[in-house]
Amino acid sequence: RFGIAAGTIQQKREELGIKPFDWENIRQVDPDSPWWTREIVARMGKESDKHIADELGLCVMVVSIRRNKLGIAPFRQLATEWVEWEVALLGQLSNEEVALRTGRSPEAVIIKRRKLEIADPTPQRVRWTEETMALLGKLPDEEVARRTGRSVSAVYTKRWHLKIPTCPS
Repeated sequence: RFGIAAGTIQQKREELGIKPFDWENIRQVDPDSPWWTREIVARMGKESDKHIADELGLCVMVVSIRRNKLGIAPFRQLATEWVEWEVALLGQLSNEEVALRTGRSPEAVIIKRRKLEIADPTPQRVRWTEETMALLGKLPDEEVARRTGRSVSAVYTKRWHLKIPTCPS
C-alpha cells in the first residue's frame, strides 16, 4: 500500500522489537470485555466507529468488528436539506465559495446547482478582448499572464494559435 515490501516492514519491526500484528487476536475481542457496555453498544451505528474507538482508546477496526458481530449497520451521516439562504448562494457565488460557507462538499454544491438548473455565476473562462490580444508578442508571456489574470500556458497557447511570434527580449 505504501510501496514498501512486507518483508522490509517485518524486518524493521523485529529490529525495533515490535511484535507482529495479531489479526486473529483483534478479531477475538472478548464480548464480555468492559469496553462493550450497554451504553457503548447502544451508540454503535448512531455514531462513527472512529468516534467510539477514539473515546475508548481502541483501534477503529476493533469497534467495527464488534459492531458487525452484533449485526449493527454502520453509522451514515445523512445529508441535510438545503435551506433557503444556502440555495440563494448558488446564484451568487462560485461552487467553492458556496461549499466553504455552507460546510458542504464542492461536489454536493455542483449536484444541487445542476438539479436546480442554476448556472454558475462565476465565469469559467475570461474572454480575450482586442486590448488583451494586442499584448501578445509585445510583452513576455509571463507579463501578459500577470496583467490578464491568465496562466502562462493559456497566454502561450493563444499566441501560438494566432501565430504571433514570441516577444523579443
